[in-house]
Amino acid sequence: HVCWNVCCQDFCLTKGETGPCRAFFVRWWYDPETETCRNFTYGGCPVNLNNHPGEEECMAKCSGVKGEDCVFYMGKCFLPCLATEAEANPSPERLVAETSTSEICSGPPVTGRCRAAFPRWYFDSELQSCRKFTYGGCGGSKNNHRSEDECVNNCVDKKPEPSRVQAPKAGNFQGMLCSVICKGDIALTAVVLPILLALMAASLLGVMIVFFVKMSKKNQQNSNMRAMWNPIDDKECLMNSAYTL
Repeated sequence: HVCWNVCCQDFCLTKGETGPCRAFFVRWWYDPETETCRNFTYGGCPVNLNNHPGEEECMAKCSGVKGEDCVFYMGKCFLPCLATEAEANPSPERLVAETSTSEICSGPPVTGRCRAAFPRWYFDSELQSCRKFTYGGCGGSKNNHRSEDECVNNCVDKKPEPSRVQAPKAGNFQGMLCSVICKGDIALTAVVLPILLALMAASLLGVMIVFFVKMSKKNQQNSNMRAMWNPIDDKECLMNSAYTL
C-alpha cells in the first residue's frame, strides 16, 4: 500500500483525451457534468484512466460520480492513485515491486502495437552496448530507455539489482511509502505516529527524572560531607596541640 498526503481526484472526473500517439481507437469516457459516457478517439498512448473500451464498462465504473471539488485527504491509502499515475506516465524507470532491474537491460527492442515514432534506446546484451530503435508509443518491453545516457547509466555503468517500488514523480502526486500496513481506507500512520511520539516523550521524561534524582542524591552526599567537616574543630585541635607543646 502507498499512503498519500495529497488531493486525490477520482479518475472519473478527468476528461477523455486522445493522447500524443496516432492510432485510432474508439473509446468511452465518463462526463461528470451530464453523468453519462461519451465516445472519443484514442491515439493509443495512456493519458488517464477515464478511458474505457465500451459504454457499459464506463458506466459500471463511474455511474453516479459527480463533478465535485477535490478533497484534501490526510493519511489515507490511495492505491488507485498510484495505478492512475503509473498508467498515465508509463516509464521503464518505475518498476513493480520485487521485479529485477535486469528486465530493463535484456531482451530485444519492441516497437509495440501503436503507430507513433519515438526515438528510444535499448541495451544489447550480446554487444554490451546501447542501440537506438523506434518506439510506437504503447506496449513493448522494459528494455526501453528515453536516451542513450539513461540506457548506459542503467545497464552499463552499474550492475542491475533488485529495485523497490517508487512513488510517482510526475504531476501533483507526492507520495511516501508507508512503513505500516494500510487497513481499509485509513492508514495506521495516523494512529501509530501519535503513539510513537507519546512513547518518546515518556522515555525522555523518565530519563530526566532519573537524572535529577541522581543529581539530588549527589548534592545530598556533598552536603553531608560538608556537615561532617567543620573548620572550628580543626582550629580547636590546633590550639590544643599548641598548649600541649
